[in-house]
Amino acid sequence: MKILVLVKASLSAYNPYVQTLMQEISRLFPDVEWSVGIENFWTDKCFEYDIIHIHWPDVFIWYPCGFYNVGEIIGRLQLLKDNGVKIISTCHNLVPHYKDKGTLNYKLYDVVYGKSDAIIHLGKYSLDLFYNKYIHAMHYLMAHHVYDTIYTSRPTYVESIKALHLSFDKQYILCFGAFRNDEERRLVIYLAEKFKKKNICFLAPSFLAIPKRRNFLYLIKPALRHLYYKMRYSNIIFEKGWVSDAKLMYYYGASSISLIHRLHILNSGNLPLGFLMKQVVVGPNRGNVGYILKTTGNPVFEPTNNDSLLEAICKAQILVRGVKGEENFKYAMENWNTARISEELYHIYKTEINRYLL
Repeated sequence: MKILVLVKASLSAYNPYVQTLMQEISRLFPDVEWSVGIENFWTDKCFEYDIIHIHWPDVFIWYPCGFYNVGEIIGRLQLLKDNGVKIISTCHNLVPHYKDKGTLNYKLYDVVYGKSDAIIHLGKYSLDLFYNKYIHAMHYLMAHHVYDTIYTSRPTYVESIKALHLSFDKQYILCFGAFRNDEERRLVIYLAEKFKKKNICFLAPSFLAIPKRRNFLYLIKPALRHLYYKMRYSNIIFEKGWVSDAKLMYYYGASSISLIHRLHILNSGNLPLGFLMKQVVVGPNRGNVGYILKTTGNPVFEPTNNDSLLEAICKAQILVRGVKGEENFKYAMENWNTARISEELYHIYKTEINRYLL
């Protein structure tokens, strides 16, 4: 079985979702031969593959593949389908993050889903939404796996507090991941102000990351903004840049609650990661995230309702005193472990190939 995974070539090096599934499938099923990257898509070599698996549709506008318009991309996908190559996509997002409807990025999502022979969904919300919209495609439900092959252990609470130079007399809530706009920052600021007198701090390492630029003048404004927030919000703890995987483990070790700070979301890798780290996970009642959190008994909030947000955090604090973190870990390791999800993906591949041979 020959599979071309269409992601940016650099993505395979740092995105654990794609990389860990490929590695585990290779370990379990030696008959799979992989290629990664967009470069082969426009060459005759592309017709040699049994399956082309697309994860993020904006891969088609990545620079090394050159510039192609929507019509050319649609034509190419159809030509591949006509020659027996199966197009499979994973629905990570319904549409690109914070893009206007008229952009090429936005159009490509409908193009890719519209030309897919099969669409893999990471939760029931998107499956139900797409089932009647893309009636030509087969729809599969496959959970987002936990990164148990990467994060095999984590430091203790004491080790983590010491490593991050934190205080033992405070409770820490982790907000991991990029902050895409000020709307998401305002959510954490609101909570920080409400819980400031209760010794609750928010670990948000990428809350206000300073961009890497060579021109010093471009760094002045971000640096001043960084200093302002540091001085004003002492219970929001953040860094100047991105954190390493090793340091990330200390952030998880120091906290017991994960807050998914997105207001507009379909999926989040922070949800299964929080489960793996034995945390109570709080997130918005949106998309697959809201559905999964509710079905597993974790708190959700309505993004437009601050009272709902406060209630969710208070509920998480109660759950932390019990065994909810351990329950989340057990659930994730039984249902979302990498080996199990890799087997499911392999069988989807086999089913799609065999479906066209019947």
